Order: sequence, then structure tokens, then C-alpha cells
Amino acid sequence: MKTNAKMMVIGLVLVMVFCYSGSTLADEGIGTDTAAAHLNFEVTIADYILFQVGSSGSIDTIIFQPDTSDIITPTTINGTGGDLTGGRVTVRLLSNSSSVAITETNDGGGSGLVGSVSGNISYASILTADDNGGTGGTGITPPQLTDAGGNVTPTMSGAQNINTSWTYTYRHNGDQPTAGSYTGQVTYTAAIP
Repeated sequence: MKTNAKMMVIGLVLVMVFCYSGSTLADEGIGTDTAAAHLNFEVTIADYILFQVGSSGSIDTIIFQPDTSDIITPTTINGTGGDLTGGRVTVRLLSNSSSVAITETNDGGGSGLVGSVSGNISYASILTADDNGGTGGTGITPPQLTDAGGNVTPTMSGAQNINTSWTYTYRHNGDQPTAGSYTGQVTYTAAIP
């Protein structure tokens, strides 16, 4: 009786080993000197965009203070402020998308910078230039500011890792604005078209 029970246990163990070795859980190789097994890998990375204009984590202010001669005879003047000072800001774009475009919008409701007393100054009076020559390996052509907003950079193709800077200047357009401060905020949005 004990022999039969032992035989049954041994039989069950052999059946379990046979069943387990017959199931396919992974690729395996059998050989006398070598054995090869294969394993597949896949990494999925979503589209991403990192975009920075000015200081990281805060909003910079560019200030222009034209004097009387700049108003009477319109000339282009440099600003102060910006994270790089002198009316200059850091611009960084990191993206793995096939294309990226940057659009400018503003809070002026189509009227430009709003005066503290009355009136407006057009956003078109503020000029923007890329310090590295524009869109290419090291620069990004900035969208020019308008009162209506919506200007877009030339679309950049392929993955991007660009660190550049933009310089802002002011050119008085010949009208006679009321004395006071004129303020507004521009938003730049980098997007995959």
C-alpha cells in the first residue's frame, strides 16, 4: 500500500514536471554547448514640449522709457528688464515632435497696451528679434507682436533643442500718446500644429 502511494506521488510529480516543461512561458533554447533565448523590448514616448520665454517660474517685465526726442523724431530704443537685462530674455524650446509653431496673443483686446490715464500704444511698436539670427539650428524667429495677436513663427520641423535669446526694442510710431504708463501682457504658446 505504501509502495502504491509512493508510486502515485512520484507519478504526480512527473506529470507536473511534464506539464510545466511543456507550457510556453518564455523563449528558451536547448543545446548541448549553447542555448539562445530571445526577449523583445518596447519604449513608448509621447510628444512633449518644454517652452520658456524669460525667467523660469516668473514673468519678466520689459520697460521702455522714450524721452522727448524719441517721441518727436521716432527712433528705436532699447528696453530695460528681462532675465538677461537690457530688454533681452532667455528663450528655450525642447521638443520631440515632428513640428512646432509659436503663436503670440495678448490681453489688449485688440487695442494694444492700455494707458494708465487714457489711450493705447500699439503692440506693433514693440519689435522682437532673435539674437541668433532666427529659426535654424540655434535660433527661433519670434512672432512679431500685433494688437490683434495671432502671429505665428515659421513652423520648425523635427526634434528641437534650442537655447537662444530675444531682444525687444520700442519704436515710437509718431502719434502723441497721453502721459502715463502703458501696460499689457503677451502670451507665447508653443504647440504641435
